[in-house]
Amino acid sequence: MKSSKGLKKGDIIIILSVALISALWFALSFFSYGEKQQVRVYTDGELYKVIDLSAVENEELISLDGCEIKVTENGACFLSSDCPDGLCVRRGMMTRSGDVMACVPKGITLEITGGKAVDGISY
Repeated sequence: MKSSKGLKKGDIIIILSVALISALWFALSFFSYGEKQQVRVYTDGELYKVIDLSAVENEELISLDGCEIKVTENGACFLSSDCPDGLCVRRGMMTRSGDVMACVPKGITLEITGGKAVDGISY
């Protein structure tokens, strides 16, 4: 039985290759691939409206089933709602891809999609 001391040339090549691929993957996670951020508005699970955030100049207001929704170039929020608890209004502005908020009594859901969705768990 032969005892080997140290790493062989092949081992070093494999380790360096894996390290290089990992570093490239990590670096690419910080770049957006040109996908525009959108706010998707759902009512009772059905897609009601899609708004491209880069196309919003000042703000866009949507009135839907007793809820007032505000969309700006930075994100979206519920301005007001006639639901009993008002949790959707207290949630505030959502601004990042992957953010979701809902007015459960009214069945209205807002979601931000597209853009770069990197958080502490993604990498």
